[in-house]
Amino acid sequence: MRGTLYLPIVSVGTIPSMHNLARLFLVTIFSLGIGCAGDSSEDMSSADANVEPQPDAFILPLPDAMATRSRVFVTSSQFSGNLGGLSGADSICQGAAESANLGGNWRAWLSTPTVSAIDRIADVAPWYLPDRTTVVFASHAQLRETPTVLIEWDENGPIRWMNISVGDRVVKTGTQSGQRDETCMGFTSASEDDHGTYGFFDELSYWSSFAAGRCSSSNGRLYCFEQ
Repeated sequence: MRGTLYLPIVSVGTIPSMHNLARLFLVTIFSLGIGCAGDSSEDMSSADANVEPQPDAFILPLPDAMATRSRVFVTSSQFSGNLGGLSGADSICQGAAESANLGGNWRAWLSTPTVSAIDRIADVAPWYLPDRTTVVFASHAQLRETPTVLIEWDENGPIRWMNISVGDRVVKTGTQSGQRDETCMGFTSASEDDHGTYGFFDELSYWSSFAAGRCSSSNGRLYCFEQ
């Protein structure tokens, strides 16, 4: 049986003597000792039964649920404006994902004169970094705006910033606000006379569109979205 703590009552306005204070201290310690020693397994079980379950909001997602989360990354390799069209670019993304054992089906974030990038990407939002815990785009509509976090992951993991130059940050998109812009002739041209819109993977505001560069430049990565 659980011990009960009884404390002497001191009247208001009464100042206890040092002797009485000592007695109060000893009684308190003794009572607490009885309380600790008197705990039984029956009492502990009763206490456990009264513990309220935690809210579902604090339960971490199961591994199976996380495995279905869509991902996005930027390629580690860089390319000129001649990607072999959209099919060639999609193959690049698929190959990069397979080389890193990411699995899934992948499509490049690119536009051509006849199709916009946002229309090529199926609505399987939200999209996460390859870690499947960090949300990049919470919705399909957000693709027209800015990502929540920088897409600083390639197919192999977080990008190491050592020796990263300005050119290494370029990502070919042909896309502004989700819509087609300058596209290197549908990403079939590496000519100096043709131009393609590009962005920077380390700039939230300019992730998809910063300026248009010559298609002959070979310092352009690709964004790859899981479908």
